[in-house]
Amino acid sequence: MTRHVFTEQEVRLAAERRLKYIVAAKVSIRQIQFEPPLPRDLDPKNLDRPGNIFRKNRCRRLDVHNHVPATVSRHNLADALQKANVPQESLLTTEGRHIPRLEFRTGQLRGLHGRHRVQAGVEVLPPGGSLVDVPQDIGEELRAALVEEYSNQKKPTDGEVYRKVRQYEGEGNEAFRERWFVRLSPSNQDRLDQLDNKKNRRLRHAIDRLLTIPGLWPGGMRISLLHRLVASGCIEEIATYFDHIFDFWSSLVGSDRPLMKKIDQDTVHTLQLLAPGKSRTDERTACGLVLSGHVFAEFSADERSAIWARMKGYDGLIPCVYTFFEDFKYLESCAHCLKRLLGPSPRPVREAMSSMFDPDSESEEDHREKGKCIIQTSESTFRRLRATEADPGQRHNMYI
Repeated sequence: MTRHVFTEQEVRLAAERRLKYIVAAKVSIRQIQFEPPLPRDLDPKNLDRPGNIFRKNRCRRLDVHNHVPATVSRHNLADALQKANVPQESLLTTEGRHIPRLEFRTGQLRGLHGRHRVQAGVEVLPPGGSLVDVPQDIGEELRAALVEEYSNQKKPTDGEVYRKVRQYEGEGNEAFRERWFVRLSPSNQDRLDQLDNKKNRRLRHAIDRLLTIPGLWPGGMRISLLHRLVASGCIEEIATYFDHIFDFWSSLVGSDRPLMKKIDQDTVHTLQLLAPGKSRTDERTACGLVLSGHVFAEFSADERSAIWARMKGYDGLIPCVYTFFEDFKYLESCAHCLKRLLGPSPRPVREAMSSMFDPDSESEEDHREKGKCIIQTSESTFRRLRATEADPGQRHNMYI
């Protein structure tokens, strides 16, 4: 994933993460310290849940969502590595059985998140190693980002997961990609993996193109429907819709990439489904929202005036990822109807339809005479018609 797709903050945090982030180490669970110290400031309700899970199923310590993020100073990490007689490179492995065990003194490992899991582990689990993900000497901005990413208190939307997975793929950060990927159900993981298939590359490219506009992603994306997009046989039509979304929002800011990154979720959510070029009511509503700064809040007054000048001439509903998945329901129904008419075919619907009217096609089993097509002339009668390059009028009528 190219650097220009993500915001400056995301690029900045990615650079610090690559510089200071150490993937994982095994440590004694009692060596992880929090501020304030455990067990103070713990919610008994949040403590009961992991405790019950650990009692019934034990703790799958190698699962990335059970790791605990903790910071350590560069000096203390070097001492621990020296005592264990292992190189720092050994911490980069993602293979659980190869992750080294390190010993730290009390207070050297400072937990960022997972207080309740650690306390439940102390009370319930037998002695043994816990896995920590270890960034060293990090800044406050990265610290806050790591706490947010490890937190499972608020389930992330499909759009947030998709964007994070693509971001960490682009960075080559497999550990963090996996951390977000496992937040999906197994079935949704399979559906997301479908986009990596070579035949679905056009679809993935069209979806990933929207990553440049962060406001499109927190809401609207439905990973659970990706397999239906692929199965519809209308990849080109679907990709065209995603291109349409990108073209609309990018056109509002003159295709300026830094400005595209400033389009936020509230702006997209507020304007979606308005039709300022077709409805006088929507025109007044959209004009007030844009010029007042209620939407496009990070833009200057002059920039918002330019945005409104472009928007008011748009002749249609303002599109976004949400509108796509709503409209897809209609496309899918039409595609199913056409597939029943066309019969089984591995080809996309558009290609299968086009070949029906190709006089040179030899793949139509129903066409016993080369270059002839079956034309329905009434509810119960049909006739064969030869379509040639010299007869464009008849060819056109067959499509109608």
